[in-house]
Amino acid sequence: MLFLQYGIIVWGQTFSSYIEPLFKLQKKAIRVISHQTALSHSLPLFKGLQLLRVSDAFKLNLLTFVYNSMTMLAPSCFHGYFSLSSTVHNHATRQSCRNDLYLIRKNTLRYGLGLIRYQGAKLWNELPREIRTSSSRHIFKKK
Repeated sequence: MLFLQYGIIVWGQTFSSYIEPLFKLQKKAIRVISHQTALSHSLPLFKGLQLLRVSDAFKLNLLTFVYNSMTMLAPSCFHGYFSLSSTVHNHATRQSCRNDLYLIRKNTLRYGLGLIRYQGAKLWNELPREIRTSSSRHIFKKK
């Protein structure tokens, strides 16, 4: 599973036609490890073995990157990579009052929606406040 996570922030937003074969292989491996039949449901197996699916690993790694960027734990070139909506607008908006991240304007549906800046901010804004304000990266990842 570890080799699947290498660089997943970069390649995890690719087309589903590339991700689906990896996910099918991952499910097959989980069934073999658990000594289950080919038709058994994989979700309980993932939970029982405490493993993440490819899509969940992407989300966790991307959100950890956003957390590191916001708390200045990432390399210095990423410290200003994400910005709060309150720093972009001079007036009060719903996003700025909730301390949401600013969603950059996406130029195209195909390219814009896959940007790390856009996806990271979007996933971050969906997190509950108590997770966003975790005191450490370990606690953040655990929640």
